[in-house]
Amino acid sequence: MRLSLPYLSRPTSRQAGDPSAAQPAEAARGARPLNVLAWPAFSNRAGQPYNWLLYSHLRARGVRVDEFSAARALARRGCLVHLHWSPTSRVRSPGLASAVLRSAALVALLAWVRARGGRVVWTAHNAVAHDRAPRPRLERWFWRAFPGCLDAVLHMSEPARDAVCDRYPALRGVRAFVVPHGHYRTAYPMELDRAGARRRLGVAARARVLAFVGQIRPYKNVAALLAAFAAIPDPDAVLLIAGEMKMGGEAEAVRTAAAADPRVRLEEGFVPGGEMQIYLRAADLAVFPYSEVLNSGSALLALSFDRPVLVPAQGSLSELARDMGADWVRTYTGELAPGVLAAALEWAVGTRRSPSPSMEHLDWARVAEQTHRIYTELLG
Repeated sequence: MRLSLPYLSRPTSRQAGDPSAAQPAEAARGARPLNVLAWPAFSNRAGQPYNWLLYSHLRARGVRVDEFSAARALARRGCLVHLHWSPTSRVRSPGLASAVLRSAALVALLAWVRARGGRVVWTAHNAVAHDRAPRPRLERWFWRAFPGCLDAVLHMSEPARDAVCDRYPALRGVRAFVVPHGHYRTAYPMELDRAGARRRLGVAARARVLAFVGQIRPYKNVAALLAAFAAIPDPDAVLLIAGEMKMGGEAEAVRTAAAADPRVRLEEGFVPGGEMQIYLRAADLAVFPYSEVLNSGSALLALSFDRPVLVPAQGSLSELARDMGADWVRTYTGELAPGVLAAALEWAVGTRRSPSPSMEHLDWARVAEQTHRIYTELLG
Protein backbone atom coordinates (compact mmCIF):
# COMPACT_ATOMS: atom_id res chain seq x y z
CA MET A 1 0.00 0.00 0.00
CA ARG A 2 1.35 3.43 -0.92
CA LEU A 3 -0.17 6.54 0.55
CA SER A 4 0.13 9.71 -1.48
CA LEU A 5 0.11 12.92 0.45
CA PRO A 6 1.67 16.21 -0.65
CA TYR A 7 4.95 17.22 0.95
CA LEU A 8 4.05 20.23 3.05
CA SER A 9 6.61 22.00 5.16
CA ARG A 10 5.01 24.02 7.91
CA PRO A 11 7.46 26.63 9.15
CA THR A 12 6.53 28.35 12.40
CA SER A 13 8.60 31.48 11.79
CA ARG A 14 10.48 33.27 9.07
CA GLN A 15 13.64 31.53 10.25
CA ALA A 16 12.08 28.15 9.51
CA GLY A 17 10.70 29.31 6.16
CA ASP A 18 11.86 28.76 2.61
CA PRO A 19 15.50 29.88 2.42
CA SER A 20 14.97 31.35 -1.03
CA ALA A 21 12.63 33.88 0.56
CA ALA A 22 15.13 35.01 3.19
CA GLN A 23 17.39 37.95 2.39
CA PRO A 24 20.61 38.15 4.41
CA ALA A 25 20.31 41.02 6.84
CA GLU A 26 23.93 42.10 6.32
CA ALA A 27 23.43 42.21 2.55
CA ALA A 28 20.35 44.37 3.05
CA ARG A 29 22.51 46.85 5.01
CA GLY A 30 25.16 46.85 2.30
CA ALA A 31 27.74 44.87 4.30
CA ARG A 32 29.52 41.87 2.83
CA PRO A 33 27.89 38.73 4.29
CA LEU A 34 29.83 35.69 5.43
CA ASN A 35 30.12 33.49 2.35
CA VAL A 36 29.46 29.74 2.72
CA LEU A 37 29.53 26.97 0.13
CA ALA A 38 27.79 23.93 1.59
CA TRP A 39 27.82 20.37 0.31
CA PRO A 40 24.89 19.90 0.34
CA ALA A 41 23.00 23.07 1.25
CA PHE A 42 19.38 22.89 0.09
CA SER A 43 19.43 20.28 -2.71
CA ASN A 44 18.61 17.31 -0.44
CA ARG A 45 15.64 18.89 1.34
CA ALA A 46 13.04 16.37 0.15
CA GLY A 47 14.93 13.36 1.47
CA GLN A 48 16.86 14.87 4.38
CA PRO A 49 15.81 18.33 5.64
CA TYR A 50 18.74 18.66 8.08
CA ASN A 51 20.78 20.88 5.75
CA TRP A 52 17.80 23.00 4.71
CA LEU A 53 16.89 23.62 8.34
CA LEU A 54 20.45 24.58 9.25
CA TYR A 55 21.14 26.86 6.30
CA SER A 56 17.75 28.57 6.18
CA HIS A 57 18.38 29.62 9.79
CA LEU A 58 21.90 30.74 8.92
CA ARG A 59 20.56 32.80 6.03
CA ALA A 60 18.18 34.45 8.44
CA ARG A 61 21.26 35.43 10.47
CA GLY A 62 22.78 37.19 7.46
CA VAL A 63 24.98 34.38 6.14
CA ARG A 64 25.21 33.94 2.39
CA VAL A 65 24.80 30.22 1.66
CA ASP A 66 25.14 28.61 -1.77
CA GLU A 67 25.35 25.06 -2.99
CA PHE A 68 28.94 23.85 -3.23
CA SER A 69 30.39 23.33 -6.70
CA ALA A 70 33.94 23.15 -8.00
CA ALA A 71 33.38 26.26 -10.14
CA ARG A 72 32.22 28.32 -7.17
CA ALA A 73 35.01 27.05 -4.95
CA LEU A 74 37.61 27.92 -7.60
CA ALA A 75 36.17 31.38 -8.25
CA ARG A 76 35.50 32.68 -4.74
CA ARG A 77 38.15 34.03 -2.44
CA GLY A 78 37.83 33.86 1.32
CA CYS A 79 34.77 31.61 1.38
CA LEU A 80 33.99 28.88 3.90
CA VAL A 81 33.36 25.37 2.53
CA HIS A 82 31.18 23.19 4.76
CA LEU A 83 31.10 19.47 3.95
CA HIS A 84 28.60 16.98 5.37
CA TRP A 85 28.47 13.20 5.80
CA SER A 86 31.39 10.95 4.96
CA PRO A 87 33.95 12.37 2.53
CA THR A 88 34.95 8.80 1.65
CA SER A 89 31.89 8.56 -0.58
CA ARG A 90 34.29 9.67 -3.32
CA VAL A 91 36.84 7.05 -2.35
CA ARG A 92 34.14 4.40 -2.65
CA SER A 93 32.59 5.65 -5.88
CA PRO A 94 32.14 3.06 -8.66
CA GLY A 95 35.31 2.36 -10.63
CA LEU A 96 38.79 2.59 -9.16
CA ALA A 97 40.04 5.21 -11.64
CA SER A 98 37.04 7.42 -10.94
CA ALA A 99 37.52 6.99 -7.18
CA VAL A 100 41.19 7.99 -7.38
CA LEU A 101 40.52 11.03 -9.56
CA ARG A 102 37.56 12.25 -7.54
CA SER A 103 39.37 11.83 -4.22
CA ALA A 104 42.49 13.63 -5.46
CA ALA A 105 40.38 16.38 -7.02
CA LEU A 106 38.55 17.00 -3.74
CA VAL A 107 41.80 17.26 -1.77
CA ALA A 108 43.28 19.63 -4.37
CA LEU A 109 40.16 21.78 -4.46
CA LEU A 110 40.06 22.14 -0.68
CA ALA A 111 43.76 23.06 -0.67
CA TRP A 112 42.98 25.76 -3.27
CA VAL A 113 40.19 27.18 -1.12
CA ARG A 114 42.49 27.48 1.90
CA ALA A 115 45.32 28.96 -0.18
CA ARG A 116 42.96 31.78 -1.19
CA GLY A 117 42.05 32.66 2.37
CA GLY A 118 39.08 30.32 2.74
CA ARG A 119 38.31 27.81 5.45
CA VAL A 120 37.07 24.21 5.32
CA VAL A 121 34.74 22.60 7.86
CA TRP A 122 33.44 19.04 7.97
CA THR A 123 30.42 17.91 9.99
CA ALA A 124 30.99 14.27 10.90
CA HIS A 125 27.48 12.82 10.59
CA ASN A 126 29.06 9.41 10.10
CA ALA A 127 32.61 8.11 10.02
CA VAL A 128 32.38 5.93 6.89
CA ALA A 129 30.32 5.82 3.71
CA HIS A 130 27.66 3.20 4.40
CA ASP A 131 27.11 0.19 2.17
CA ARG A 132 29.90 0.83 -0.31
CA ALA A 133 32.80 -1.51 -0.96
CA PRO A 134 35.93 -0.22 0.79
CA ARG A 135 39.24 0.48 -0.92
CA PRO A 136 41.69 0.19 1.97
CA ARG A 137 44.81 1.59 0.26
CA LEU A 138 43.00 4.57 -1.23
CA GLU A 139 41.21 5.24 2.04
CA ARG A 140 44.48 5.21 3.95
CA TRP A 141 45.88 7.78 1.54
CA PHE A 142 42.73 9.88 1.74
CA TRP A 143 42.72 9.96 5.54
CA ARG A 144 46.36 11.05 5.54
CA ALA A 145 45.53 13.92 3.16
CA PHE A 146 42.01 15.00 4.17
CA PRO A 147 42.70 16.13 7.79
CA GLY A 148 45.30 18.56 6.45
CA CYS A 149 42.58 20.22 4.36
CA LEU A 150 40.39 20.93 7.38
CA ASP A 151 40.25 23.94 9.66
CA ALA A 152 37.64 22.38 11.94
CA VAL A 153 35.47 19.31 12.45
CA LEU A 154 31.96 19.67 13.86
CA HIS A 155 30.71 16.72 15.92
CA MET A 156 27.18 16.18 17.19
CA SER A 157 28.22 14.95 20.64
CA GLU A 158 31.29 14.29 22.76
CA PRO A 159 30.99 10.49 22.31
CA ALA A 160 30.74 10.94 18.55
CA ARG A 161 33.87 13.11 18.55
CA ASP A 162 35.78 10.46 20.50
CA ALA A 163 34.58 7.69 18.16
CA VAL A 164 35.61 9.58 15.02
CA CYS A 165 39.02 10.52 16.41
CA ASP A 166 39.61 6.94 17.55
CA ARG A 167 38.91 5.77 14.01
CA TYR A 168 41.00 8.51 12.36
CA PRO A 169 43.72 9.62 14.82
CA ALA A 170 44.98 12.34 12.43
CA LEU A 171 41.78 14.28 13.19
CA ARG A 172 42.96 14.82 16.77
CA GLY A 173 45.17 17.58 15.39
CA VAL A 174 42.20 19.44 13.86
CA ARG A 175 40.11 21.91 15.85
CA ALA A 176 36.92 20.25 17.06
CA PHE A 177 33.56 21.73 18.04
CA VAL A 178 30.41 20.02 19.32
CA VAL A 179 27.16 21.25 17.76
CA PRO A 180 24.07 19.07 18.33
CA HIS A 181 21.72 17.74 15.66
CA GLY A 182 18.58 19.87 15.62
CA HIS A 183 15.05 18.48 15.89
CA TYR A 184 12.56 18.02 13.05
CA ARG A 185 9.44 19.55 14.59
CA THR A 186 9.18 22.30 11.96
CA ALA A 187 10.10 20.11 8.98
CA TYR A 188 7.03 17.91 8.50
CA PRO A 189 3.25 18.12 8.84
CA MET A 190 1.98 16.95 12.24
CA GLU A 191 -1.82 17.11 12.11
CA LEU A 192 -2.59 13.46 12.81
CA ASP A 193 -2.93 11.95 16.26
CA ARG A 194 -2.38 8.28 17.09
CA ALA A 195 -5.98 7.26 16.34
CA GLY A 196 -6.11 9.14 13.04
CA ALA A 197 -2.82 7.67 11.85
CA ARG A 198 -4.00 4.14 12.66
CA ARG A 199 -7.21 4.68 10.76
CA ARG A 200 -5.18 5.73 7.72
CA LEU A 201 -3.16 2.52 7.95
CA GLY A 202 -6.01 0.22 8.92
CA VAL A 203 -4.29 -0.72 12.19
CA ALA A 204 -6.47 -1.67 15.17
CA ALA A 205 -6.68 0.76 18.07
CA ARG A 206 -5.73 -2.01 20.53
CA ALA A 207 -2.62 -3.02 18.56
CA ARG A 208 0.83 -2.55 20.10
CA VAL A 209 2.76 -1.01 17.25
CA LEU A 210 6.51 -0.89 16.63
CA ALA A 211 7.80 1.13 13.67
CA PHE A 212 10.94 1.46 11.61
CA VAL A 213 10.82 4.37 9.13
CA GLY A 214 13.63 5.29 6.74
CA GLN A 215 15.87 3.77 4.12
CA ILE A 216 16.23 0.01 4.55
CA ARG A 217 19.99 -0.53 4.32
CA PRO A 218 22.29 -3.28 5.66
CA TYR A 219 23.78 -1.25 8.53
CA LYS A 220 20.29 -0.38 9.79
CA ASN A 221 19.85 -4.05 10.69
CA VAL A 222 16.19 -4.43 9.72
CA ALA A 223 16.75 -8.19 9.28
CA ALA A 224 17.63 -8.44 12.98
CA LEU A 225 14.51 -6.46 13.87
CA LEU A 226 12.35 -8.88 11.87
CA ALA A 227 13.99 -11.89 13.52
CA ALA A 228 13.53 -10.50 17.04
CA PHE A 229 9.93 -9.54 16.34
CA ALA A 230 9.11 -12.99 14.94
CA ALA A 231 10.11 -14.52 18.30
CA ILE A 232 7.65 -12.36 20.28
CA PRO A 233 4.39 -14.36 20.71
CA ASP A 234 2.08 -11.34 20.94
CA PRO A 235 -0.94 -11.50 18.61
CA ASP A 236 -1.65 -7.79 19.17
CA ALA A 237 1.86 -6.70 18.20
CA VAL A 238 2.32 -5.03 14.80
CA LEU A 239 5.60 -4.11 13.12
CA LEU A 240 5.50 -1.30 10.54
CA ILE A 241 8.52 -1.04 8.23
CA ALA A 242 8.35 1.83 5.75
CA GLY A 243 11.14 2.99 3.49
CA GLU A 244 13.11 2.61 0.31
CA MET A 245 14.79 -0.80 0.01
CA LYS A 246 18.55 -0.46 -0.51
CA MET A 247 19.68 -3.93 0.50
CA GLY A 248 21.22 -5.23 -2.74
CA GLY A 249 21.22 -9.02 -2.75
CA GLU A 250 19.82 -9.13 0.78
CA ALA A 251 16.53 -7.45 -0.18
CA GLU A 252 14.71 -10.68 -0.97
CA ALA A 253 15.56 -12.14 2.44
CA VAL A 254 13.99 -9.11 4.13
CA ARG A 255 10.87 -9.38 1.97
CA THR A 256 10.58 -13.11 2.70
CA ALA A 257 10.92 -12.59 6.47
CA ALA A 258 8.31 -9.83 6.41
CA ALA A 259 5.88 -11.92 4.36
CA ALA A 260 6.23 -14.88 6.74
CA ASP A 261 4.65 -12.94 9.64
CA PRO A 262 1.12 -11.56 9.11
CA ARG A 263 1.74 -9.03 11.88
CA VAL A 264 4.40 -7.28 9.76
CA ARG A 265 3.52 -4.43 7.37
CA LEU A 266 6.32 -3.77 4.89
CA GLU A 267 5.73 -0.60 2.85
CA GLU A 268 8.53 -0.32 0.30
CA GLY A 269 9.43 2.94 -1.37
CA PHE A 270 10.51 6.46 -0.52
CA VAL A 271 8.38 7.93 2.26
CA PRO A 272 7.41 11.52 1.31
CA GLY A 273 7.52 14.12 4.05
CA GLY A 274 3.75 14.27 4.33
CA GLU A 275 3.56 10.55 5.12
CA MET A 276 6.08 10.53 7.97
CA GLN A 277 3.38 11.42 10.46
CA ILE A 278 1.22 8.45 9.41
CA TYR A 279 3.79 5.79 10.30
CA LEU A 280 5.32 7.48 13.33
CA ARG A 281 2.10 8.77 14.90
CA ALA A 282 0.61 5.27 14.60
CA ALA A 283 3.50 3.76 16.57
CA ASP A 284 3.87 3.07 20.27
CA LEU A 285 7.63 2.63 19.82
CA ALA A 286 10.12 3.51 17.06
CA VAL A 287 12.98 1.01 16.74
CA PHE A 288 16.31 1.69 15.00
CA PRO A 289 18.55 -1.37 15.54
CA TYR A 290 21.71 -0.14 13.78
CA SER A 291 24.64 -2.53 13.62
CA GLU A 292 26.95 0.51 13.64
CA VAL A 293 25.93 4.14 14.17
CA LEU A 294 27.52 7.48 15.03
CA ASN A 295 24.46 9.76 14.94
CA SER A 296 20.80 9.10 14.20
CA GLY A 297 18.55 11.62 12.54
CA SER A 298 15.88 8.91 12.45
CA ALA A 299 15.79 8.71 16.25
CA LEU A 300 15.44 12.50 16.47
CA LEU A 301 12.72 12.37 13.83
CA ALA A 302 10.69 9.89 15.90
CA LEU A 303 11.19 11.97 19.06
CA SER A 304 10.09 15.06 17.11
CA PHE A 305 6.82 13.20 16.48
CA ASP A 306 6.59 12.52 20.25
CA ARG A 307 7.39 8.83 19.97
CA PRO A 308 9.73 6.95 22.34
CA VAL A 309 12.63 5.14 20.69
CA LEU A 310 14.74 2.02 21.14
CA VAL A 311 18.34 2.37 19.89
CA PRO A 312 21.73 0.74 20.48
CA ALA A 313 24.03 2.44 23.00
CA GLN A 314 26.49 3.63 20.35
CA GLY A 315 27.91 6.99 19.27
CA SER A 316 25.71 9.94 20.13
CA LEU A 317 22.77 7.77 21.14
CA SER A 318 23.92 7.23 24.72
CA GLU A 319 24.10 11.01 25.11
CA LEU A 320 20.69 11.34 23.45
CA ALA A 321 19.28 8.96 26.08
CA ARG A 322 20.80 11.08 28.84
CA ASP A 323 19.47 14.35 27.42
CA MET A 324 15.97 13.14 26.50
CA GLY A 325 15.52 11.07 29.64
CA ALA A 326 14.68 7.45 30.44
CA ASP A 327 11.00 8.01 29.57
CA TRP A 328 11.82 8.71 25.91
CA VAL A 329 14.99 6.87 24.90
CA ARG A 330 15.81 3.27 25.77
CA THR A 331 19.16 1.77 24.77
CA TYR A 332 20.58 -1.74 24.59
CA THR A 333 23.98 -3.32 23.99
CA GLY A 334 24.92 -6.16 21.69
CA GLU A 335 22.49 -7.67 19.21
CA LEU A 336 18.78 -6.88 19.33
CA ALA A 337 17.33 -9.91 21.14
CA PRO A 338 13.61 -10.80 21.33
CA GLY A 339 13.60 -10.21 25.09
CA VAL A 340 15.09 -6.72 24.61
CA LEU A 341 12.47 -5.85 22.00
CA ALA A 342 9.55 -7.24 24.05
CA ALA A 343 10.68 -5.39 27.19
CA ALA A 344 11.04 -2.16 25.22
CA LEU A 345 7.51 -2.50 23.86
CA GLU A 346 6.17 -3.02 27.39
CA TRP A 347 8.14 0.06 28.49
CA ALA A 348 6.79 2.16 25.64
CA VAL A 349 3.17 1.18 26.25
CA GLY A 350 3.29 1.14 30.05
CA THR A 351 5.34 4.24 30.89
CA ARG A 352 3.49 7.41 31.82
CA ARG A 353 5.35 10.28 30.15
CA SER A 354 4.79 13.91 29.24
CA PRO A 355 3.02 14.57 25.91
CA SER A 356 6.30 15.63 24.27
CA PRO A 357 10.01 15.33 25.05
CA SER A 358 11.86 18.55 25.84
CA MET A 359 13.82 19.56 22.76
CA GLU A 360 14.44 23.26 23.30
CA HIS A 361 18.20 22.68 23.39
CA LEU A 362 17.90 21.26 19.85
CA ASP A 363 16.11 24.30 18.44
CA TRP A 364 17.51 25.25 15.04
CA ALA A 365 17.95 28.90 16.00
CA ARG A 366 20.41 27.75 18.68
CA VAL A 367 22.15 25.31 16.33
CA ALA A 368 22.54 28.06 13.71
CA GLU A 369 23.84 30.51 16.30
CA GLN A 370 26.53 28.06 17.43
CA THR A 371 27.48 27.27 13.83
CA HIS A 372 27.61 30.97 12.91
CA ARG A 373 29.88 31.67 15.87
CA ILE A 374 32.26 28.93 14.71
CA TYR A 375 32.28 30.26 11.15
CA THR A 376 33.09 33.75 12.39
CA GLU A 377 35.87 32.51 14.64
CA LEU A 378 37.47 30.48 11.85
CA LEU A 379 37.35 33.32 9.35
CA GLY A 380 38.67 35.78 11.91
